[in-house]
Amino acid sequence: MQLTSDLKPSTDFTRVMNEVIFDDRLTHAEFRLWCRLLSLPKGAKSMIVELDEVAKQLGVSASVFRGQRQSLKDKGFLIAKKGRLIVTVPEPDFEPEE
Repeated sequence: MQLTSDLKPSTDFTRVMNEVIFDDRLTHAEFRLWCRLLSLPKGAKSMIVELDEVAKQLGVSASVFRGQRQSLKDKGFLIAKKGRLIVTVPEPDFEPEE
């Protein structure tokens, strides 16, 4: 799977928008995972990853990673499409799927 972001990371430093830091929809664990996913490409536009390997890099089990990843997708912070996992911030009018 290709891991990328539409937030355009450009350096080895990860910038987190205040709107994400103070978003009450995210649990602390989801916020940490989102930040870590955003930081993985380290300034690259994208990188090819194996999801179980990403879980290992992030120090969580594959099942915990899958659960949090699904929750982030449901809340609009991750988009999965056509073999890509896109780290993003939901649009203001985003409505989670029921």
